[in-house]
Amino acid sequence: MIVASNEITSLEQLAGKRLALEKGSANVLVLAMALAKSGLQLDQIDLLPVPQGEMPVAMTTGLADAAITYPPTSVELESLVGFSRLFDTSQAPNAVIDLLIVADEVIDQHPKELASVIKAHNDALRWGQNNPSEVNEVLAKHTGLSVKEIVEFSDSIEMLELDNQVGFWDPEGPLHSLVPVASRIILRFNNHDAEEALMSSNVLNDRFIPLAEFP
Repeated sequence: MIVASNEITSLEQLAGKRLALEKGSANVLVLAMALAKSGLQLDQIDLLPVPQGEMPVAMTTGLADAAITYPPTSVELESLVGFSRLFDTSQAPNAVIDLLIVADEVIDQHPKELASVIKAHNDALRWGQNNPSEVNEVLAKHTGLSVKEIVEFSDSIEMLELDNQVGFWDPEGPLHSLVPVASRIILRFNNHDAEEALMSSNVLNDRFIPLAEFP
């Protein structure tokens, strides 16, 4: 989501403002959707690289006018006087998707181990669906949030098991369209203009999804 000073009441008013975000993270996808919704251009916003944990200080000290954030930092920001939510991804479904990023040599040299990691994650998701109370307790302890806060924001995050991911990996699905968008924003954020440096959707690799389903 984007949390901003109460003086900013629309995405269009981010023009000329300082927007804090993490470089190379899902933050750039939120920014891409906000730009698409508002019609703003990237060069109309002053982008500030700020780690999530430092965003409350950046906002309260006036270093940033707005911040792209997520729980638990967003919970803290929204609790501060003078700040409120300006935009979130409920307005742009499937705009922000977390991926497992793996080096080529790991895929080539340790395919079975990688498949085991993916399977373990999938098993954990299935266990969590059957044991929501225990999951909420674990997440609360890990994030420092209360169980009530975990329950409140967990409904806005969908954890996809492997057999529910097929449509996302389709050539016409959201992953193949989001990777180039994120790449362009990251390059712009780092002042790179070389078109050949743009990342294509060829980096997407779904070969381990069926493999990870095997016992």
